[in-house]
Amino acid sequence: MESKSSSPTRSDAKDADSKSSSPLPSPDAKSSSSESLFTCVGLEIDNGSGPLSSGFDLDLSFRISTTSVTLTFALEYLVDGMLRRHVVPLLRTDPEEYVEGLNSVLLEVENVNVSSIEPGKLANAGLLSVRVYDDREEVCIVNCVVMVEERNGEFERVIYNPFE
Repeated sequence: MESKSSSPTRSDAKDADSKSSSPLPSPDAKSSSSESLFTCVGLEIDNGSGPLSSGFDLDLSFRISTTSVTLTFALEYLVDGMLRRHVVPLLRTDPEEYVEGLNSVLLEVENVNVSSIEPGKLANAGLLSVRVYDDREEVCIVNCVVMVEERNGEFERVIYNPFE
């Protein structure tokens, strides 16, 4: 499996409000201190529709409410089978410091290697999870539903944006 994460980019993301009509709270934050630290405000998905194994990009916008924090982002694809859950790690960024205010990170996945999963289990709904960690704990999970259909012997996916 090849995956690549560009260096996480930080920006003032002046157009973040155009990415999402309103900020969503961190629904899966682990503690109240984490909730006030990190809030997701938008997600853009490039190449979300196409062959299941093809690459895609996620641009996650978020607000930090403290002077600075070091964050790591992990991306995984989950396929539920009848007897077991298959988790495909896609990438993990190096820890990077982010400052108070609006920030963003670009997560680039070169391909999704599902060769270890039986083809019959792929034509189903999957879950793409972006997990955000500070130096102590997981502070947020952004989950995107992935619908997969088999068409002419090929698996095609659509990644749904939870902010739309």
